[in-house]
Amino acid sequence: AVPGIRVADPKACQCGEVLKGVLKPWECKVFGTACTPETPIGTCMVSSEGACAAYYSFGRTAQPIPVRSA
Repeated sequence: AVPGIRVADPKACQCGEVLKGVLKPWECKVFGTACTPETPIGTCMVSSEGACAAYYSFGRTAQPIPVRSA
């Protein structure tokens, strides 16, 4: 980190909510469209270890299907 310098994510990015657990990565407005590992918008997609990049790479974009009882 560089003292005295702060860089904010773009307004469309919801990395803060993803990191706090408020949103799942696929719930972000720009996930998988404007924001991909090739064209990252926020910090969660920049690193291959970021939450969004991991979800993008391993195909966890679908919500779980509820199981019906018999």
